[in-house]
This record gives sequence, C-alpha cells and structure tokens, in this order.
Amino acid sequence: MRAERLCSELESAVLRLGWKIRQEKGNFHGGSCLLSGERMIIINRRLSTEEKIEIFSRVLAGSEADTIYLLPEVRRFLEERPTAEKARMAEPKQKQPDEHPEDA
Repeated sequence: MRAERLCSELESAVLRLGWKIRQEKGNFHGGSCLLSGERMIIINRRLSTEEKIEIFSRVLAGSEADTIYLLPEVRRFLEERPTAEKARMAEPKQKQPDEHPEDA
C-alpha cells in the first residue's frame, strides 16, 4: 500500500474512534492530547506523509483500534510496527552487579 493511501486510512481510523484532528503551522512536530475533554491530534501541516503515519500509528497503538474495521493491510502494518514496549523487550539486558558477592 502506498504511503499516501496508508496515511489516509489511518487518519480515517482515528476519526472513526472519535479523535479530532487539527493541522496547524508552527514550530512543533505533533501528537495527541486531551483538550477540554476532547481527544485531539495536532499535526504540523508541513510534516511528511511518513511522519503523519507515525503520529496516527502511535495514537492507534494506544487506543481501541481493534474495535473498528481496518483494511487487512492497515491492521497488518499496525501489528508489525515496533512499539516502545517491543523495542524495550528486544534491548539486551544489562548485567546487574551482585549485591552480595560470595566469599571465595
């Protein structure tokens, strides 16, 4: 699926979940927030399609996206997308020093 179509499908999904989207100019990237009780996504209108996809994907990853119909390609994209939790789990664990070294 082309990036423009994917972005459009993701935008449609967040709208169906009750999010409002504002595209503004300014010195910011974008993200989601709760504003006066309304779920809002603010996007810098100068962002690339890929950056908008990233913002919409983050919102959908943390919402009830499984409660609405998504095209199989879109759902697969969201499921295969690395999340912060998956990335954290994939990081090598640092060895912790022994708190009580054994006497040898």
